[in-house]
Amino acid sequence: MNISARRYRPINNYAYYRLFGYITALALHGGNVITMLFALQGDSMKDPEIETFYSLQWVYITIWNVAIFIIFWSIYIYDREMIFPAFIDKVIRQESNHIMHTAIVPIVLWELAFLPKSEPKSHKWNLAGTYGCFITYLYVLFSTFARRGIWPYPILKICYGSIYFPMIFIGIAITLYLMYYGQWRVNSLLWGTNVTSKEKV
Repeated sequence: MNISARRYRPINNYAYYRLFGYITALALHGGNVITMLFALQGDSMKDPEIETFYSLQWVYITIWNVAIFIIFWSIYIYDREMIFPAFIDKVIRQESNHIMHTAIVPIVLWELAFLPKSEPKSHKWNLAGTYGCFITYLYVLFSTFARRGIWPYPILKICYGSIYFPMIFIGIAITLYLMYYGQWRVNSLLWGTNVTSKEKV
């Protein structure tokens, strides 16, 4: 296929591909949620660690996309006990783990392949939304600790009170920034779309 022709093909030509990707992603994650809810029942709930994990399940919901993949697997490979302790394997299979923390990558790549975008004149509002979500999740983490004295992730408990504790959040903030601007570079390579204005943050 001629690359220049592909770059200027109407976006609507890819609508069905995008819908297929979105429906597949929703079905995958929806099915995974149902599977995990069924797993978190019965005798497994007699385990104190599983019971605590179950009580915190809604705290783990995030919308950081590829950043989740990078952050989660970097820590997991270093020491899984810091982010996804082995006791969780009693109720969550590795397939479910990959659906939550790996499948987001092909989903995002699928969207990049079938949804060309023009880089905005200013990134202020997009960055405000991105960091608004980040700050909201920080509130969830800290309010959970304030109410229950529990950090949802062991790495926070391990690092709490040390210089590494704030560095975790600074590192995440930097990762989000790099991922945000990186998407436009990838989009430009795929579609040849340009910034609509020279205005930058």
